[in-house]
Amino acid sequence: MYDPPGDDDLDEVCKSHDLGYDTNGRDNLDVDRKLVKELEDLDPDPRKWSKPPETEEDIAYASAYRTSAMWGFSLKVKKAELEKWLKESPPGSPPTTL
Repeated sequence: MYDPPGDDDLDEVCKSHDLGYDTNGRDNLDVDRKLVKELEDLDPDPRKWSKPPETEEDIAYASAYRTSAMWGFSLKVKKAELEKWLKESPPGSPPTTL
């Protein structure tokens, strides 16, 4: 199936994340970790992306969306890791990956 290229770099990252969910399921933390990494790799200034948004309004939106998605999915991953640790670790043992 043909999937047209994204409008900008953020759109490409989001499409990749959606495809990861389609392939691996919505609860796959590796897909979410990859998204966070790719969002962190995008410059905070969308004007500096290889494929930036076209308008100033889109630039402001992309910047805010990148930041909120990065933090939101980071928290989702950390929450799942903490829940797994709480479930699997003996009482009193310190977390190792958090």
